[in-house]
Amino acid sequence: PEFYTVPYDTEMLFAEDGKSYWLVVNKKFLSEFEQQLKKGDIVELFLIKLGNSIVDERLEPVLLVENFEKQ
Repeated sequence: PEFYTVPYDTEMLFAEDGKSYWLVVNKKFLSEFEQQLKKGDIVELFLIKLGNSIVDERLEPVLLVENFEKQ
């Protein structure tokens, strides 16, 4: 539903074990990310799965960053 997806209009790049992921971030957290984190920091992400999209004829999950915690 649009009322739920509107706050998620920005993607950020995250890396784990040498793999990179572009994840959609709730815009209310953008200033917190900028203030609390710098490149290379370890962060625990709390995600929700919105659904799937088709990428190269494969289903890929659409994940939204619902919250985060710096480690």
